[in-house]
Amino acid sequence: MTPTQSQLWQFLGLPHWQCAHPERLPLAPVPVAPPIEVLLVLGNGATPSARFIADLLTALSLTSSQLYTLSQADWLSTDKPSARVLLGLNVDGELDAFHWQASFPLSAPQKRALWSCLCRCYLEH
Repeated sequence: MTPTQSQLWQFLGLPHWQCAHPERLPLAPVPVAPPIEVLLVLGNGATPSARFIADLLTALSLTSSQLYTLSQADWLSTDKPSARVLLGLNVDGELDAFHWQASFPLSAPQKRALWSCLCRCYLEH
């Protein structure tokens, strides 16, 4: 990006980022961020309700394609893939990999802890 292009981006108010490397141009277009991904890993017999999924999508402003659901067996067989937010419900075993985990049905304190975790994970990235 030339200095003129850089100034044009700034003048038009388009999203741009300040480069910390002096050998590069100071302003450039903001790189396209990957979509937010929430990976929900479910243990045996766990089935989230449609209301729970709808609440997750609404609370985090996600599209249905940004929320992934895997069984614990599939998650383990694919070498424990991670995501921006990794939730485990009714899982057993290595729980340290998850940002948050619990079992259905969620109690009121668990629901508060879940939303707190989601806000923290969402704002950290």
